[in-house]
This record gives sequence, C-alpha cells and structure tokens, in this order.
Amino acid sequence: MRKKLNRLSVFFPLFNEEGNVIPLVEKALLEIPNLTNEYEIILVNDGSTDATLKIALEIAEKNERVKVVSQENRGYGGALKTGFDIAKYEWVFYSDGDLQFELGELQKLIEHTEENDLIIGYRKSRAEGFKRELITWLLKVWNKLFFDFPSFIKDTDCAFKLIKKEVLNKVLPLQSNGGLISTELLLKAYNLDFKFAQVPVTHKKRQYGNSTGDSSTVIKKAVRETVHLLNIFPERKKFLMLNFAWFGVLLLLFPVALRVNYMQNDEYTHYRMVAQFLNFDFTLDPYLGSTFYTQGLLGMVFANLFGIGSMPVLTLLISIGAVWLLSIILYTFFEVKVLPSFLTGLFIFVNPLFLYSSWGFMSENYFIFFLAASLWSYYSFARKPTRRKFIITNLLFFLSYGVRQFGLFTPLAASLDLFYKRKYKWSFVQFAVFIFFVLFHFFVFPQTPQMYDGRLSLSNLNDVDGVVTRIYIFGIYISVFLAPFIVSFIYRTIRKNPKIFVMILLSVFLFWFFEKKFEPENIKFTLRTREGETNYEVVSPKFPYLENIFTRKGVFEDNLPGDKYIFPGYFDLFGVLELSGKWLFVLFLAFVFVNLKKIEKMTLFYSLIFIGILLISPRLFDRYLLPVVISGLIMIVSLMKFSSERFSMTVLIFTLVFWLFLGYQFTADFMLVNRYIWSESQKISETENVPKNKISADHSWRQLYPNESRDRIYHFTYKAFDRAKEGSNYSLVSSFKIDYPFNFYKDSFVYLYFNKGAVDD
Repeated sequence: MRKKLNRLSVFFPLFNEEGNVIPLVEKALLEIPNLTNEYEIILVNDGSTDATLKIALEIAEKNERVKVVSQENRGYGGALKTGFDIAKYEWVFYSDGDLQFELGELQKLIEHTEENDLIIGYRKSRAEGFKRELITWLLKVWNKLFFDFPSFIKDTDCAFKLIKKEVLNKVLPLQSNGGLISTELLLKAYNLDFKFAQVPVTHKKRQYGNSTGDSSTVIKKAVRETVHLLNIFPERKKFLMLNFAWFGVLLLLFPVALRVNYMQNDEYTHYRMVAQFLNFDFTLDPYLGSTFYTQGLLGMVFANLFGIGSMPVLTLLISIGAVWLLSIILYTFFEVKVLPSFLTGLFIFVNPLFLYSSWGFMSENYFIFFLAASLWSYYSFARKPTRRKFIITNLLFFLSYGVRQFGLFTPLAASLDLFYKRKYKWSFVQFAVFIFFVLFHFFVFPQTPQMYDGRLSLSNLNDVDGVVTRIYIFGIYISVFLAPFIVSFIYRTIRKNPKIFVMILLSVFLFWFFEKKFEPENIKFTLRTREGETNYEVVSPKFPYLENIFTRKGVFEDNLPGDKYIFPGYFDLFGVLELSGKWLFVLFLAFVFVNLKKIEKMTLFYSLIFIGILLISPRLFDRYLLPVVISGLIMIVSLMKFSSERFSMTVLIFTLVFWLFLGYQFTADFMLVNRYIWSESQKISETENVPKNKISADHSWRQLYPNESRDRIYHFTYKAFDRAKEGSNYSLVSSFKIDYPFNFYKDSFVYLYFNKGAVDD
C-alpha cells in the first residue's frame, strides 16, 4: 500500500516561466491529491518580467487550492524563503517551476518520511550538459572547502526536497538569497542532527524558458554570499582564518624552497632512492637507516610531475602541512583559539630542528606530518569510535612507520590510551595492530645493514647514571624548545594550587639529584654491528649536548671542516638556555605530579614510550627528539588549557620572536654557505674539467662523490688554516663572505683551497 501524508504544502519558485506555469500546475493537481489527504499549492513569483504572474493569478482564480505570492526579484533563495514562510502544513515540498522533474516521483520521497526529517532527491544524471555538471561539482568542492559541508549529501542544489515544517522552524531565518540557499538549509539541519534520506530522481531537459543557474551573476552572488554565510558559522570562519594564515606562510616561503640547489646531511641517499624508485627499483640503499618508503613514494610521484630537483618544494609543503595539522589539533580538540593555535604552530616551525629539516629532503618533517595526521585521526576516533575511523587512523600509523621506525610505537600508545579510557575492545584490537606492525617490521620489511646496526640495545640500561643523564638531556632539550608553554603552565599552577611550597622543594631536590648524576661527557652509546659491539661518544659536556643539527655556532656545524665563525655572546646565550632548560625541566616534573589526572594520556604514553626507545637507541641525534617535542607540546597544552590570556601570549610571542630571529640567522647562514659551495663546485668541475670526486665540498657532496684515495684537489673550509703556510702544497684560491640582512656573525667567510700535491700525484 502506498504511503500518504496527512497534510502537505507544495510550492514552486517562478521567474519568467510563462511557458511552464500551466502544465506545471496541471501536473501538480493531477499528482498531489494521490499523495496526501490535504494540501496547498503555492506559486512564488520572484519579480518575473514576462506573463508568469498574470497566468498564475488566472489559475488561482479557478482553483482555491492554488495560492499566488508575488514579490520583487530577490533571487532564487529569496523565493524559497518566501515559500518556506508561507507553507503551513507539517510537510513542505518544493521543486522548480521549469518542469525538469517528474512530480509523480514525490511518492518515492514520501516512503522515507517515517524515520527521516529531510528527504532530498538527487539527480541520477543531469540533463543540462557539461557546463552545469561542472558547476555542480565546483559547488560541492566550494561547500566542502568553506563550510565543511557533509560529504554524504550527493546533490546539494537538487530542487526536489521534502522537509518537515519542524525543521524549517528550527533553521529559519535563512540568510542566503541566491544559489547557496540549499547549502545553508542543509548545513543548518545537519548541525542540528536532523535525519536525512536521499532518493534518486529523474531529471529532464527544460522545454520552455531559460535557466539562470549558470549565469555569471548568480555565480558572483554565490561568492559574495559565502562571506556573509561564514558569519552565521563563526567557528568555521575561524577555522578558515587559521587555514589561510598557513597558506600565507607557504606562499611567503615558497620562493625560498625554489632556491635550494644543494643536498644536506644524509639526504643524498634519499635523492638516490627516489631516482631508483622512478626506475621501479624499490630496493633500499644499504646505507639507509630509515624505513623511507612513504617518503620515497611521495618523492617519486612529485619528481615524476616536477622533476627530482623539486624535492625541497615537496618538503616545504609537508613541513607546513605538519604544523598546520598541529594547529588544527589544538584548535579542534583542545579548544585553543585561532591566534594561539597559529602562533603555537609557528613556534614549532621556527624550532631549529624543524626549520633545518624544512629545506631539502630530510625525513624528520615527513614523519612529523604523518604523526600529526595520525594524532588528528586518532583524536577524532577516540571522541566517537567507528570502524572507518579506526581503519583510517591505523593506515596513517602505518604511513608514519613507512617514514621512520619510530612509527611502530604509536599504535602501542593508542592501545594504552584506549585501555585507560575503558574502551577495552578497541584497546585489544589496537594492541593486535601494534603486534602486527612489530612482526611486519622484523619478519617482512627488507632490513638494510644500517638498520641492523641501529637496532635497540638494552645494554644501555646497565649504566644507571648514564640513564639518568640521558633523561636529563632529553628533558633539557624539550624544556628549552617548549619554554613558553612550561612557563605558562607553572604560572597557572602557582596561581591555583596551594601546594606551591611542596612543589618548589621537590623541584630543588630533583635539580640536586640530576646535577649529581649528570655526566654527559661520559656517555657512550652502544653501536651493534655484525662483528660485535663498539662504543662511541656523541655527547658534548655543554648544551646543546647532542651532535648533528643544533649547535652553538649554527645548524649542522660539521657540514664543513674547520673552526666555524661565531656570533657575539653565543657562549653566554647557550649558557642561559642550558640553565633555563634545567630548571624548567625539574619544575615541570614537580608541578606535573599534582596534575596527572588532567594530562592528555595519548601523548603521555607516547612520550614515555618514545623516551624509553631513545634510552636504548644505539645512535642518538638531536633531530630524533622532534616527535617527543610535538607530543610534549600537546601534553602541556592539555594541562594548561592554553588560552589567549595576556601572560601566556606575552611569553609565547617573546620566545617566538627569539627563535624566529635565531632560526633566520642559522638558516640564512647555512643556505648561503651551501648554495655558494655547490654552485662553485659545479663551476669548477665544468670549467676546469675537474672530476667531482676531486672536490672536497660539504658533507653531502663528499658522500655523493666519494674519494677513497683522498686526493681531492679543491677543499672548502670554514676558517683559514695552516695548510697554506710557505712550503705547503695548499694555496688559498678565494674567500667568500657570507652576508645577508641583519647578519650577526663575525668574520663569516668560507675559504677555498687548492691542493697542488693532489695534482702532482
């Protein structure tokens, strides 16, 4: 038996439809009585300039069921709003007055009224051709971009909708007068948790009159209305402001990425792997210590489109994407406002470890990107678990593992967090995923010799003082890099907690304990090899303790031989950073004890697991600390509910300016040094016909063009050395001044030497 409605209002918006009005009403009077016990038909004339109004009035005079409402031209949205206002029955149906829909198919919508509040038609195929198809697709993209419009809605502007009057009472008044009226209506209904059903309907070509839906005026009006509608959805407007801010940063830095013409550190291996992937050879380089496949496949696709020299552009996109995701996490899940969310992301971006890895093709920021993406997905899953979210989250976990092995342990942290939240079923499933990751890594993944050398070494734990020293080192680094957030957290805790004296005493004890055990110069990390175990030192007695990127004289100081030039006050600056880091760390430990229940557990578990892995790692570089800096940041923000209050913002902006200035100095210096060395080396090789392996340029150049006989002819170095003394084979060819705006370095020269002995040999 066909379902019928008790009472139904039907209306049609009309604009210059003189050829359609009569057959439209005749069709409605034929079909509607079969669908409802009581009904009304409303014709809304939207300022038609032809005979539409005259014909409509004549029809209404002959049939009391038909009503005519006429208004000045207010646009399609204005006509719909009038119909919504006038409709009086509990169900309201509307369709366009152009006869492009079969009114008899309204029966298909009525069948779904038992359990739904809105039943909307979607066109199985559009009858207007490619142009309207394109506009429909663009509208869908536009709605998703600006309003996060629900993706499940198949046909937003299909003019064949059956809506409960209750829904209209809740969503009215509508603001749009144009093509975004359906977007506004459906989005408001969706946000109010009304239930939707979608039904396929037939769409026919227009027989009379002209369509206005694809006119340039309508499209321009839709753009203007977007700005207006965003005022109705303030949270979405703020979200877009955050996105556009990061897009602005990307545009600002894009030209810098285009100027990177060199390789740095160990990324020459990554370039080599991408070139190999382009030839469909996916064997990992024996020297490669990371899992790399995710990064390599991304690089392969990007290189195939833009060339292998475009890797710095891809890395910048990934780096901006990582801090953008971090900002989104803070804004979406931790209620941090737009400005502090953006400034926090920017603070991480100018961190010297992150900033260094943003230029070139290093792995660190690729891992941070997928870590941030997986955290965003996990928080969404934890808030409202579904199978789909779980699958997406673990896919992102796996992609992060595909960059670096550190990704193995994120599923373990998630499992512990779910267990703590008493979501035991999901916790056990997540733990099973973790076990699968581990088994896959050790029994399926193609291990390289470098990975074998880098396996975890539990023997590190035998040295108790060494373990304490390492923990202190990690804590100092994290505290230095997250200083404004720790300061704000301590400040807020002092204001609200009466146990301040106990916490200060505890921090003094912790400071004494760590200082007593602290012997960084005695740390020797264990390197496991096939021949046995060997020890080697990587820790400096002064901050920054760990080798590789962040040093007292800039980034990657070991890039060139020679004693690098300095900037005034560098020794005192790093002394202050070291002392500040020590006290901030012990204060944070003391103060966090009274806030353990409030702390965000996912990042707490992740931080503890990650630090545990670092303790037994055979190799340790400062850039390995980036993931725990990110998790530590989220953990601290979860404790302090970071807001835009004056104290927190002042501390954040002050430290942001400091790291921005220092990051600019270190980055500009490093980039200019490398650009000069690589350009000059290429020039020497081409103009003097010198083999590239006869030039000792920077670290990457020497690794890319190895020379086992050590007979390099040209040598670049930071500082003039004694090789050029009288009687030596070395002679100074040139000295190049590294200079840029606001350069704070003293005597910043790079020297080029010629080795006559290598030529004679």
